[in-house]
Amino acid sequence: MNSETIDNDTMDNGLTSEKEQKEQTEQKEQKEQKEQKEVKKQKKKIRCDYCNVKLGLIFFTCKCEKNYCHKHLNPHSHGCLFDNRQACRDAIRENNPQMKTNTLNKV
Repeated sequence: MNSETIDNDTMDNGLTSEKEQKEQTEQKEQKEQKEQKEVKKQKKKIRCDYCNVKLGLIFFTCKCEKNYCHKHLNPHSHGCLFDNRQACRDAIRENNPQMKTNTLNKV
């Protein structure tokens, strides 16, 4: 009798664990669905960083990594502080490293 009760207990434990697993997976799916809904709600329109106008499909990203409308796309229009000279100097320095001269032994 003891072996049968142990077998029944193990079977019950197996069923409960399966039930618990199903409940846990359902809870996880519900949480993921809620998070997806929240993400959709949090999605905001892109706005011009200078005049705060909502931007549609056409917007311009400056080198200072901000988005602007068609009126403020030029750097002088929005008072851009991006240093283009320094960026070009850095790019040249990276792409063209200085060559060190080796002294050659004369024969």
